[in-house]
Amino acid sequence: MECGQPLGNGRQVPRAQLQGRIDILRAFPPVRALFRLKPLADDFLLCELRLPKRVMALNLSSKHDLAPKMVDCESPTWFFSSNQVQSWVSVVTFGSLLLVPLFLLCMLPVWPVTPRNFQPTIKISGFDLLQAWKLRRTAAHEAAEGRFDEALGSWRIAIANNPGDPELLRGCLQHLLRAGDVKKYSSAAVGYTAWLLRLTKTNMADLELSAKIYETYHLNDFIVYTLSPHEDQLTPPLQSAYLKAVFNRGENSRFISQWEQFEHDGAPLNEPELALFHAAYLAGWASGSKSMEGQERLDRAKRIPALAALAHHLQLKVSEQLAQVDVYQHSLAFLHARDSDTLTDHIGLWRLLATLGRSAEAARFMQTRLQVPASGGEAVLLAKTYFDLGYTEDAREILKRYAPDFDNSEAVWLSYANLLIEQKRWDDLFALALQLRHEAHPLRDLLQGYSYYLQGVAEVWRGHHHSAREAFQKLYQAKIRNRIWELSAAETIESLGFSDIAQELLLNIQKDVPKTPEYWMLLARTACETKEPNVLVSALAAAYKLRPDDELVINNYAAALLSTHQRPTEALRLTRKVIKRSPDLPSSKINYCLALLQNAEIPGAETVLKSINPSQLVETELASYHMAGLELSLKQGQFGRARQHSEKIDVQYLFPTERQWLQQARQQLNAHEARNS
Repeated sequence: MECGQPLGNGRQVPRAQLQGRIDILRAFPPVRALFRLKPLADDFLLCELRLPKRVMALNLSSKHDLAPKMVDCESPTWFFSSNQVQSWVSVVTFGSLLLVPLFLLCMLPVWPVTPRNFQPTIKISGFDLLQAWKLRRTAAHEAAEGRFDEALGSWRIAIANNPGDPELLRGCLQHLLRAGDVKKYSSAAVGYTAWLLRLTKTNMADLELSAKIYETYHLNDFIVYTLSPHEDQLTPPLQSAYLKAVFNRGENSRFISQWEQFEHDGAPLNEPELALFHAAYLAGWASGSKSMEGQERLDRAKRIPALAALAHHLQLKVSEQLAQVDVYQHSLAFLHARDSDTLTDHIGLWRLLATLGRSAEAARFMQTRLQVPASGGEAVLLAKTYFDLGYTEDAREILKRYAPDFDNSEAVWLSYANLLIEQKRWDDLFALALQLRHEAHPLRDLLQGYSYYLQGVAEVWRGHHHSAREAFQKLYQAKIRNRIWELSAAETIESLGFSDIAQELLLNIQKDVPKTPEYWMLLARTACETKEPNVLVSALAAAYKLRPDDELVINNYAAALLSTHQRPTEALRLTRKVIKRSPDLPSSKINYCLALLQNAEIPGAETVLKSINPSQLVETELASYHMAGLELSLKQGQFGRARQHSEKIDVQYLFPTERQWLQQARQQLNAHEARNS
């Protein structure tokens, strides 16, 4: 627009005034930088320039001719109508409202990635999903370039971003199968394998992958523990892995039993390596022609390059079984020359020499040991060998030294704890208990309950009984419970004087442990200590059903019935059975006397009671003896003698039902004495 030109009404705007307005307009950001204006619409508003709406008065053919010119100008936002401004504000506001939840969905952990009903439920953010996807591609690229450690690091970070994706775990485990130093990566392999099996509920494909991992890392215990619950459903590769692991663990009877079961079910057991394991079993544990056949098959395999190393490894086990030192050393030399020998192989030689009385020679070999344990199981075996040969301090130092290296091995920590208990190193045991619960420990959840048990044991022997009780009571807080182990722990806790905690623990695991006579007798013992008659009777009744001919069970069951005044006829039958077997046993006589009294056979009860010498009784028996004397005296009306028996009863050895009966008997005595005073 030319400034100073006449407008439609003939009035001119002073150039200076118009130039000032234009300068003000140019001070604002140009609209085209934000929106790139197009030809203006009919409602273009020029009022902000204080120009009349009759643009036809300009020296332009139409208002549309004005648009291109305005596009080329630095146009301020003032050129929008109020409706257009409101529209843009609405768009921006609505877009912001959409972006906020999208941002939150990307950044907050709201996406569940674990299966339904899986505990713990894990949620991640959209950003975590993207990161895991990118890191998975990075790991594959690094692995293809031969950068093993970098690729493993990417896999691990990817899993940390999305721990609920089984494909990430499978990819990582496939990568770990190519590891050169299995000892270095053992902890990671075990941890990721266990997590995968938890996520996928041990489907067969993942079981096969897990078995490959465990075989590669020489973790025979893990193979057996993982596959034994699925013996009837194993695929041929899993059957092979299972049988090999069982044999390598030294469970030869189980090996042949499972072999015959698989064979009966039609399983193909013709894999060359697996067949060689069967030959080794025949050579070492069969007899006659079968043993010779097995040895011949082993010898033939030694001449086959692909099977020679395995054949010599199996020969070591056969020679150890048959005490063939020379044959053992020959095969060990073969393996050593090819760098295929293991520490376990050398330990076998030491143990064989010690068994044959050549301990000094075994000790010389031990002192020249160069190899270090390659697994937790091997560390335990090494420590056990030192312990068995009398080097107990060395055994403890071995476990202390290698436990951090194999912190994922339950066997290492359990063996170390047992050795500390054996050596009564209570401060070290307390420190170990705390170490097991450290937040960085890989078995923290698995061994949490066990750590509280160890802490309680240590505190008892350190003289801190209150702290010991608190530690034992925390056994129930463990995230992962081991019911079979807790049964053993309950026995120790009971023996340390915490019968109430032991009983609570036994009742808590009652549905999940085998109901053996030992379990019921232990439960009965805790009930006896805590003076809970109902638990006592039910536990001993269950033990009696399992062992109806066990004299100790019969006598204890009868005593429980008598102390609670339950089923007197049954109690009399049981005590008669016991008295026939042990007529001179004081406890048998006392129980028989009480049973006769509860069945109103007074003369017989008097005869039995007179045959007992109270000076030969222990305190618990003495309390029962005087209870019988009190009851007999009351029934015979001999209140003076009844008073004498009453005053000699130590109530701390009585059950609540017995104390209640004693209280009633004393009230009867008091009433009689009051009437005759």
